[in-house]
Amino acid sequence: VLLLLLLLSAKKANVLLQEQLVTNKLLEEEKVSREALLGRQLDLIACFEQTTRGTRKRSRSKMSDGQQSTLDRIASARASISDVRNSKDEDITVLELLAEGSFGK
Repeated sequence: VLLLLLLLSAKKANVLLQEQLVTNKLLEEEKVSREALLGRQLDLIACFEQTTRGTRKRSRSKMSDGQQSTLDRIASARASISDVRNSKDEDITVLELLAEGSFGK
């Protein structure tokens, strides 16, 4: 009986390990996708920055409200992205693991 329990436990551990490997692979693909998206967004912001350099030479009083609003949104987007980059270097520590019952499974 003990041997049977040991074999069942080993089989369950193997199944869980395989599921974890699949999950890790999916997460890695998601990470690559998100990094590519972030790179494209940074390139887009850089394009906006290049096109607005000429606009900045004009005084802000000559700009329309829409142009000023666009420049403000770009500046806030750049600030939030730089905050994300700074927080990316922080270590994440798991303080507590929740049981399956906490998620209603």
